Amino acid sequence: MLIPKEEKRIYRYKDADAIEKLYYIHTCFMHDRSNFEDFHTKFTEQFGNDFLEKIQIAQNAPQDDQLIDILAQKTQVVNDVMTEIQESFYRMRYFLKEAFKNKPHILNEFGLNDYAKARNSQKEMQEFMATLVSASNKYKTELNGAGFSQADIDKLQTYYDDLVAANNDQEYYKGERRTLNQQRIILINDAWAIAVDICDAGKIIFTDNYAKYKQYVLYESTSGNGSHTYNGNVPPSQTVVILSEGFAPETGLVLGNNGQTVLKYCVGEDESPCASGKDVDPGEEVVTTVSELGTGTILKATNLSDTVEGIFEVEVG
Repeated sequence: MLIPKEEKRIYRYKDADAIEKLYYIHTCFMHDRSNFEDFHTKFTEQFGNDFLEKIQIAQNAPQDDQLIDILAQKTQVVNDVMTEIQESFYRMRYFLKEAFKNKPHILNEFGLNDYAKARNSQKEMQEFMATLVSASNKYKTELNGAGFSQADIDKLQTYYDDLVAANNDQEYYKGERRTLNQQRIILINDAWAIAVDICDAGKIIFTDNYAKYKQYVLYESTSGNGSHTYNGNVPPSQTVVILSEGFAPETGLVLGNNGQTVLKYCVGEDESPCASGKDVDPGEEVVTTVSELGTGTILKATNLSDTVEGIFEVEVG
């Protein structure tokens, strides 16, 4: 059985920055469209309109910041239910000890010995509540006699049901977030592929016009003293290609980290995550050479966080 591959970004920008760049390339293309159509007949006005439509569709796709906010709301619902359970059980313990004095084996049937490790874990709290509800129904006569009413027992079932529902909703949305992120990446990739085609042609069309040529350069680098600096983002748990040419084993590198998560830099033969190389902490710089990062033709960075986006900066040369 074939497992579907995760959709990878074909661009080295944050999504919002990529869309901004796409709009810029579209504007340049439409302004220079007659030059493009002279170069190749496919570059019609409709070609430009179709390109714009793809950009707009990508822009209208849910952004990850929005998805994170929604997930935070769902997480808050879970936390609220957890708090209600904690407060309820804190009260219930009084009546448990009242009903079952000197009977620790019965108290453990209610999960008292498991509560400490369960109180801050959604998964373990569900198991604890299932045990608590079952034991409460089993010993309801004793509990009622100690002052813990049937309404109190019924409320435990409600809390348990609410926790299961809230936790399931949160877990489902985590998967939904991945799905929506994949869909957005696909849409931006679709528009980006057109931008690459336009820029490839643009650099040929304006090979003798430096200012126009620069308009069709997708990735800007700053240079000085023979060095080049490359910047970009690294989505959570992903790997981005920084360079695939223009360096040798002895090439000097300054590896920077402008984000809030640890990045692992390496050199390899493919785009797989870095298994070795050098870790760079947020705000730090590491001076090294290509040979110290591995062997191969691809310089890349892997984000070691599964929740926080990273930002790389690499000076080459």
